[in-house]
Amino acid sequence: MALAATIGAATPSAAQLYDHLECFKMKDAISQRVQISVTPLDTAVFPITAACTVKTKARELCVPTEKTLQSYDGPAEPIAGDNLTNGFVCYTLKCDKSDIDDTEFTDQFGTRTLLKFGEKKICAPATVASLD
Repeated sequence: MALAATIGAATPSAAQLYDHLECFKMKDAISQRVQISVTPLDTAVFPITAACTVKTKARELCVPTEKTLQSYDGPAEPIAGDNLTNGFVCYTLKCDKSDIDDTEFTDQFGTRTLLKFGEKKICAPATVASLD
């Protein structure tokens, strides 16, 4: 019997924020190729890529997770994301090469410069079914 549910459908308490993704490697029996174009939210830093191929053999499943910091010696930043209510399945993404400049990012673990960008995967919103 299959039971379908949206990942993370349980109602979290007010203090819980599921704004992180925990990702699991796995295997997928289905493999196809799909042509797509990709338009990032921030096109000033990340260019629109018109010629991409997705290998639809899933590589990772990512589920919403609450993170509790146990200890950290660095400068923690008070950055919270959106409360996620669904998981994501990630696929290999091949695109024409695009030049992305070294870019400064800040997350909950501090500020750093990220460099040598290359497109590797795309993650699509997903639901999960429990197979019993």
